[in-house]
Amino acid sequence: MRIFLVLFCLISALTLGACQKEEVAQQENKLQLPTTELDEDWKRYVQEIAKSKFVRGKTKGPYVRFLGITEDPSAHLRDTVQSFQRGVAPGSLLVYGSYNSRNMANLLEEALKTEYIDGKLTGVRLVFVGRNEDRARVEAASVKSGVSLEFQAID
Repeated sequence: MRIFLVLFCLISALTLGACQKEEVAQQENKLQLPTTELDEDWKRYVQEIAKSKFVRGKTKGPYVRFLGITEDPSAHLRDTVQSFQRGVAPGSLLVYGSYNSRNMANLLEEALKTEYIDGKLTGVRLVFVGRNEDRARVEAASVKSGVSLEFQAID
């Protein structure tokens, strides 16, 4: 009887996990890239990505950082470096995105290469919303921090 109970629990857990993954995939498929360069459209898109990446029971509240097309990234960089150096709680979801992918990639690359963050982002998921041409350098910069980097292409 116990064997059947254990098997039932295992099958139930696997089925529930598969349903959650399927739900996330369906949400990602519903996302539509903005057809304009307006900051408010892109900000909404980045926020929707954050919602789609959130996994109930596993992810702590998402933190979204959006960089406007013509916005100066220096304040964002300062805040990001400070939070990375302090450390971010495991299970956190960080979503960084912008239509200006190059500037956001520069910001992430610089923040992830700063001193004193070795391993401080272990257990944290960071989603970079940007262009494929910027992906490799953000991935390379993310290694020493321990962050789990995910990429969401906008091209």
